[in-house]
Amino acid sequence: ISFGLKTAAGTYTVIATNASTTCTVAMTGSAVITINPLPTAFTVTGGGSYCSGGTGVLVGLGNSTTGINYQLQLNGVNNGTAVAGTGSAISFGLKTAAGTYTVIATNASTTCTVAMTGSAVITINPLPTAFTVTGGGSYCSGGTGVLVGLGNSTTGINYQLQLNGVNNGTAVAGTGSAISFGLKTAAGTYTVIATNVSTTCTLAMTGSAVITINPLPTTLGTTVTQLSCSITSGTITVTVQNLGDTYSFDDGISYQINNEKSGLAVGIYKIKIKNAVGCESLATSVTINDFICADDDGTALVPFATVTSGSTSGTSVIANDTLNGVIVTTANTDVTVISGSPLSINVDGFITVASGTASGDYSIVYTLSTVSGTIISDTATAFVKVSNSIDAKNDNTYAVQTPSTTVATTVGNVTANDTLNTIGVTATNTDVTPITTGPLSIDA
Repeated sequence: ISFGLKTAAGTYTVIATNASTTCTVAMTGSAVITINPLPTAFTVTGGGSYCSGGTGVLVGLGNSTTGINYQLQLNGVNNGTAVAGTGSAISFGLKTAAGTYTVIATNASTTCTVAMTGSAVITINPLPTAFTVTGGGSYCSGGTGVLVGLGNSTTGINYQLQLNGVNNGTAVAGTGSAISFGLKTAAGTYTVIATNVSTTCTLAMTGSAVITINPLPTTLGTTVTQLSCSITSGTITVTVQNLGDTYSFDDGISYQINNEKSGLAVGIYKIKIKNAVGCESLATSVTINDFICADDDGTALVPFATVTSGSTSGTSVIANDTLNGVIVTTANTDVTVISGSPLSINVDGFITVASGTASGDYSIVYTLSTVSGTIISDTATAFVKVSNSIDAKNDNTYAVQTPSTTVATTVGNVTANDTLNTIGVTATNTDVTPITTGPLSIDA
């Protein structure tokens, strides 16, 4: 028989009584009931939210008792192994699974259990959606830069542009479509960090935009060549830095390195240099002017040139005799000597006469191009007398003047067919080459 569940502590015995005779007897033995105390209830701590992919959230108990084991449960199911009480707060570590965490305390000796107070709830916040960084590339130094943006965006998300890992500018709020961070001029690698405004969860966007700056070409020199007075055309020669560079005039035609453009009319021309990576220099303006043939007050300008006699008869030149001539000397390097037919002049300024030229006076014209950096021009004329006779000197010998040199002669008779009897000609300039004049000849 059973007397049911008894909750009072103490010693239980049984007396048996015969219902008809009333005889009684004590039953053998007794049953003793003791009441074991429950573990002390402490408060569950921790919980909260974290961003997806994070390390999780701590869950613990505000206090504990030695001899008591504490079992963490997630949504009523044991989570991990029980943790023994220490007499102080305990931790169940970082938890990543979302849900409600509770704790059951068990007395190790009496097996009495009790649920701890409260619970810890963990929620997981999603990360921003990953979109692709757009833009980047190269641009020419001094340009406006290159656009950097994001292929898409989400409202409620802020997007921070970074250059080489450092914030660049202020964050841009998502719009639900592509966004732009504007033109960027600094070279380097641009990335984007997205942050959820309400949860603060962040995520690096996909990819990056790299910006490089290409140098401009360097112009080494632009030379403008103008022709003569009243000739309204000229030549521009452009020299650039690298062999791969080209230059172009404002006519839109490109020219290769060290080329020139000639036949240009008076006017202003703009020149640009383009290098191998496509960068163009700033336009250089070059002006071709017509020559001014007189100074400001209209007075003709005379070139600095003089005519020096090369023969024994002043400025006369012996026709058909190239050993006898006139030297033209200039005190100004800008003077250009223009030959007058039938006279001709070489680069050293030595005048000779064409064969068959009649005796008479002939002119040589000199042109002055610039003086003191001012573009001017004028001409002057020097007269040269041509004679068909050889002036007598001493015993039929004569001195010979050659270009830019002093000639010493040995005076003496020359006997026909006698090569041992000669006139010696010595030149102090090694660039002078004797010219044979028949019937006379000069050896080396």
